[in-house]
Amino acid sequence: MFKKKKVWIPIAVVLVIGLIGSLGDNKEADTKNAASTKPTITQAPPKVTTTQAPKAPKVTTFADTKEAKSSGLACRQFRATAGDAQKGILTNDELRKKLKEVNENAIIGTPAVQLAAQHSLAGITSGDAADFGVAVKEMDSACTTAGH
Repeated sequence: MFKKKKVWIPIAVVLVIGLIGSLGDNKEADTKNAASTKPTITQAPPKVTTTQAPKAPKVTTFADTKEAKSSGLACRQFRATAGDAQKGILTNDELRKKLKEVNENAIIGTPAVQLAAQHSLAGITSGDAADFGVAVKEMDSACTTAGH
């Protein structure tokens, strides 16, 4: 029985050496195959530069303009003054002073609001109730058209 074990040892050693040898052969073959399939670079890769996207231009709406702000202020003052006049809490002199302030604020406003403010001031100054009534409607319409 002891003799049988001795036979197996040289066979196992031969098998292990053969196995190790065959692994070495595959590595050389793999290296040769890998070298032959490796791509060659013929030119430098393109240079990548990063740039920021251009900023969008600021869009100015009508509401952002001095003209619109002036018209808005004049229209708010006019409506507050008209409300006080309807309540009967303003004298004619006070009403004229407030419409003069409205006219001053409408100077750089929209043309329609400028003209209507002038007509309102002229209507109260003239003392003609009919002219003043038409001018008040004109100012209200100009303010509504301007979005105020």
